[in-house]
Amino acid sequence: MIVVAIMAIVMTMSIPIVYKVWHKAPMRQAVSDLVEVCSNARARAIMGNQMTQVVFHSDDGSFSVVGGGGPSPRKGAIAAPMAGMPTGSGLSGHLPENVAIASLKINGVRYVPREDIDVHEARVRFFPNGTCDEMRLVFMSDKGEFEGVFLEITTALSNVESDRYKLQAELR
Repeated sequence: MIVVAIMAIVMTMSIPIVYKVWHKAPMRQAVSDLVEVCSNARARAIMGNQMTQVVFHSDDGSFSVVGGGGPSPRKGAIAAPMAGMPTGSGLSGHLPENVAIASLKINGVRYVPREDIDVHEARVRFFPNGTCDEMRLVFMSDKGEFEGVFLEITTALSNVESDRYKLQAELR
């Protein structure tokens, strides 16, 4: 009986850990999805020997890989996420409901959806030589958490930043 009681206590203590592993926090999920999409865009550009883009859609909070063997949008149309590709497939992602983009800068230009400007998408290019546009993105959750994803232009690799003070400087 004592052994069964000890096992029950240990199993009860492990439930929160297992839950966190299976159900990522919304902020971690957003960062993880974006890093994976950027990594796949980089790989597609290098392997396909053609420019690939990650397109951010401000309308619905989605982002997806375009080019490099993937579908290309119609001329003049907003690129839709990869048809038939579920969110989290590595080729597209969607921000959780309580996470938003607080700041997005591509090559020093800030992309902020505003009422007076009809800009609903932003594009980050990945080139066949392994480089990319400079991207500095800061996520903000409804709980006041901040996470940043920055692309290194010479390697096109993602860096994740959690330091609140550095990220607040990005918001200015």
